[in-house]
Amino acid sequence: MAKIIRLATLRRSVAAAVRCFCEASLTGVLLGLMLATPAQAITMTFGDIEITPQPPPKGNSWHGYCEYVFHVHNKSAERPHTVSLSLPFERRFAHDDTIRELRRSVEVGANETVRLSLLQPDYPPIYGSDVEVTLDGRRQDRELPLTPNETRTAGRYYYRHGYSVASAVTTEPLLLMGARVKPLPTVETAIPGGFGGPGMMMPGGMAPPGMAGPAGMGGQPGMAGGAGQPGAAPGSASPRVIDLDRPLAAYFLLPTSNTLPCMVGTLSSLAIGSEMGEIIMAPGKPGLPGRGFQLVSAESWSNNWLAYSRYDGIIITADELRSLPAEVRAALWQYVETGGAMLVLGKADLRGLSAISESTQHDAGWTTVRAGFGVCRVSPDANYDKWDENHFAMLAKDWTSTWSAWQGRRGTLDANQQLPVIESLGIPVKGLFVLMFLFTLGIGPINLLVLTRLKRRIWMLWTTPAISLCTCLAVFGYMLISEGWQGQLRSETLTLLDETTHRATTIGWTGVYSPLTPGDGLHFRYETEVIPQRYFEGRDGGARSCTIDWSQDQHFAAGWVEARVPAHFKVRKSEMRRERVTLRHERDGRWSMVNGLGVPIEHFWYADDKGQIHMAENVAAGARAMLTLTEKESLAAARTLPSFLSGSWMSSMQRMAAAPQHFLRPGMYLAEVDGSPFLEDALPNARARKAHALVLGFGTPAASGGR
Repeated sequence: MAKIIRLATLRRSVAAAVRCFCEASLTGVLLGLMLATPAQAITMTFGDIEITPQPPPKGNSWHGYCEYVFHVHNKSAERPHTVSLSLPFERRFAHDDTIRELRRSVEVGANETVRLSLLQPDYPPIYGSDVEVTLDGRRQDRELPLTPNETRTAGRYYYRHGYSVASAVTTEPLLLMGARVKPLPTVETAIPGGFGGPGMMMPGGMAPPGMAGPAGMGGQPGMAGGAGQPGAAPGSASPRVIDLDRPLAAYFLLPTSNTLPCMVGTLSSLAIGSEMGEIIMAPGKPGLPGRGFQLVSAESWSNNWLAYSRYDGIIITADELRSLPAEVRAALWQYVETGGAMLVLGKADLRGLSAISESTQHDAGWTTVRAGFGVCRVSPDANYDKWDENHFAMLAKDWTSTWSAWQGRRGTLDANQQLPVIESLGIPVKGLFVLMFLFTLGIGPINLLVLTRLKRRIWMLWTTPAISLCTCLAVFGYMLISEGWQGQLRSETLTLLDETTHRATTIGWTGVYSPLTPGDGLHFRYETEVIPQRYFEGRDGGARSCTIDWSQDQHFAAGWVEARVPAHFKVRKSEMRRERVTLRHERDGRWSMVNGLGVPIEHFWYADDKGQIHMAENVAAGARAMLTLTEKESLAAARTLPSFLSGSWMSSMQRMAAAPQHFLRPGMYLAEVDGSPFLEDALPNARARKAHALVLGFGTPAASGGR
């Protein structure tokens, strides 16, 4: 009777487990269908104004900007309105740096629809939600629902008892896929933790208990090979192959009473074999790793390249690329030129993409265009079955290289070592000690002694604060004499100037130091990516509450620069520019140049069509100079420029100025200039400026008669 009761109990348990499994599966299917369905935009009305927010960007990013797009429509046929959007509406308390306000104001005419975008840098994060609406200067009672994208920077570190502690946040490269792109094949990892693949060899001659399948493996069904395999030495144990093309449940979910112990035992064996290096991946169908990449679909395409700066790779079909508006294609070219990696499926017209680097043809009809600091791969079609493992490895390397270039983070001290805006960040301890000693001596014993002799000790009620005030004024006056009211600005940049397409791509550093907090903050252009070099300094670094206003430009209005504390930023941008250097091959065989960069050139090098290096020095803006032939020859490699982003920008620029022959290819020039013609002046009222720039130019091939 007890055996019957136990059997009935077991059957009920199995039935309950099956019901739970079916319910969970149904719930998962319904949830997947809900997530796969595109979110419908909700329009909210504020008087005459209708605002429709677009879905926020998906995926966790490690760098770049997140773009939040709103379509603002004015229903009034006569009256224009000024609409301001500010993020966030509901703010949460934070101990570390945060963006307190991200705002933008636009003028919406009668019966007009305006596209308004708010761009959020990856650092500092936004602690809050929803969007505040202001109409003609009046704050509205209702807010627009919006949850800001949680950047990896926000979740990567948290603070415990004043210390920065790393949290378990994944940092996979983020890829953006066009709407017409079919999912790329992947090599799935069947065993959690990374064990498995299309086929896997296990050590030993014994199969894990509970594994079943077709017979033929030493009495253990489902396993191929064994001591009895042809070609195996008698008595030897050859590696066992698990066919992981089959569902994992086919091995683990068996009608036995020891399924869980078998699963645990198998996973333990796989883990031990992986640690000992005895697990061997058998050849299988090529594809991307099943884990390690985030794939998100593009619901719309932006005309601002900053919206793509957060993605480590972009995949798009040639047909979809051709159907995009010209300004969207230009934004994609800017993304590539500033260091992005793009894959185009199908024959595409890449005119307009900077040709500062090179184009290479590969087998199977593939083309690689290294434009600026990035790379664009073109596949003849989207037939993934024709791709071999080399193609997938090449793409994975491109995307992980883009991602890894932004893994390094710096604090204020490290950034000032890279780009010293001021000589020393240290506190003058000796001077402060002497000042405090003299102040204590003057306000105490000397003050008391003098007033005692004058028999006016009651005067201490006003002499003490008077001495304190004079001391404060003396310290403040010394600061003004030594540093002045206005701040200091320093920048180091490298610009790739393609004169054939008139595109200029700039990367570099800029640093700001101010004795007093700048009242108007910093100003950058719309197309400039600004990357603060201040990360996770916590309460000890002084938490900052920052504001960005996108109404007129990229205005870092408040919180980014504090008094007597240097602020450093990395910058990237790509824009249309008309500056150029005119080169002419004279009749006597020498080369001449005309400086059209708008700033004086300190040193100039040019590689002719034979690779010989010519140079000139101290050429004023607009002046003409003759070049002198040197003994150097071009030694530039094809991948020199894209490798810039993955290393130290400052060190790479120093190496370029010291050894230009390693970076110049025939037809290219390098100009070292005093100034920063391709980077805006973030602090217009700076007292001292120290700007240094390198311009690597490319034009039409050098020929007799000039360019």
